[in-house]
Amino acid sequence: MNRVRTLIADDSRAFRGALARFLGALPDVELVGAASGGQESVEMAEALRPDLALMDFQMPGMNGLEAMERIRVGMPAIRVIILTVHDSEDLRALCHERGADGFLEKARLTAELPALIRSWAGPPPS
Repeated sequence: MNRVRTLIADDSRAFRGALARFLGALPDVELVGAASGGQESVEMAEALRPDLALMDFQMPGMNGLEAMERIRVGMPAIRVIILTVHDSEDLRALCHERGADGFLEKARLTAELPALIRSWAGPPPS
C-alpha cells in the first residue's frame, strides 16, 4: 500500500500531539511534519511536498483556508482537509467552495479520517 505523506497544521500543541499519535498508528500514513500555524504550514508544504495536509480552520495570523489557497498556488496536487471544532453547513460549504478536498469536525476525526486516507492511499503495488 502506498503511504500517504501527511502534514498537520494546528495552533494547539496538545491537538498536534494527539493527532500525530493517532496518525502514527495508521499503517497507510507517514507523518512528515507538524506546523503550529498557517504560514509555517505553507513553508513546510513547500519543503516537504506532502500528499495530504490536515489544516485547522482557525489559527492565528493565517487561517487554514488562507494557507490552503497559498499551498495550492504552487502545489495543486496536495490534498487539503480542513479540521474544525465548529461544524456548520455554512462553514462546510465555504470550505468546499474555496477548494478544500474535505472537511472534518475534530470530534469525528478518528471515526472518519482513516477510511478517507485509505481511499487515497490506493491498492498496494503489485
